Amino acid sequence: TMHDLGFLYSLYSVVIYKLTGDRRQRALGLKAANVFADRFIPEGGYLRAWGRMDETDTDHTGIAIIDCMMNLPLLFWASEETGDPRYRDIAIRHSNTTLERFVRDDDSVFHAYRFDPATGAPLHGDNYCGHSAESHWSRGTAWAIYGFAMSHRYTGDRRYMDAALRLSLKFISLLDEEIVPIWDFRAPLNCRAHDRDSSAAAIAACGFQEIEAAGCADELIVHWKNALIDRLCSDDYFDSNPAVRGALKHGSANPDRSCYTSWGDYFLMEALARENGARIVTDLPDGEALERLPTRMH
Repeated sequence: TMHDLGFLYSLYSVVIYKLTGDRRQRALGLKAANVFADRFIPEGGYLRAWGRMDETDTDHTGIAIIDCMMNLPLLFWASEETGDPRYRDIAIRHSNTTLERFVRDDDSVFHAYRFDPATGAPLHGDNYCGHSAESHWSRGTAWAIYGFAMSHRYTGDRRYMDAALRLSLKFISLLDEEIVPIWDFRAPLNCRAHDRDSSAAAIAACGFQEIEAAGCADELIVHWKNALIDRLCSDDYFDSNPAVRGALKHGSANPDRSCYTSWGDYFLMEALARENGARIVTDLPDGEALERLPTRMH
């Protein structure tokens, strides 16, 4: 298994259960939450990202990644659903560890962080997706913005919203006239030939929407939320050809501009749905029908 159990089952089994009341999907969602919770390393206070949990000598031992902030809603849901505080406690401990270890003093973000596998002691930042361990992967900041905002939604802990706001302002400050961010804000110039990451823009837009829904977004964040969505819907990034098996071009740093990603397409659709007034299905009480308000976007 891996950390993305949260992505996979929050957006599948939990959603189906909330929309239909299907108890089989509830059971599947809780099974996923149990397996995900078993990835928690109590000595270090983090959820291990990759690898078999009985492996102790691989490169993935002792690794947590910023992406995992987006998987925590599965654990928060499981606690609400069962009344068992264990899931919630794990999500909070992982959020706290991420806040302490991943966010640098200048509000840039590590992609990964390495802990001593035996003691859980924090060792150093690491990298698997950005240019280097000390660089600033734009999609990682987008994951962190949205992830901390969601941890605030479930806990009310103002530290998480403050982190989401700081990271949002940092992200915005590094955007240029293209609006869609470069894949790594600290990548050397000679590594920027294929540099835009539209999925990072879509995820950040959703994070800004989450901040806005909490009543914490100022005019700057709202402006850039709209700018990101508008740019992603332009012909430069949105592929309207129904014969193409993707929607959002340049989904990651790739020499092929028509590179599509499942997560880029998903978060663009989520952003558009929220702007059109759709309630997020993962927020709905069990069995409640999805509501849509009058459309306010073309």
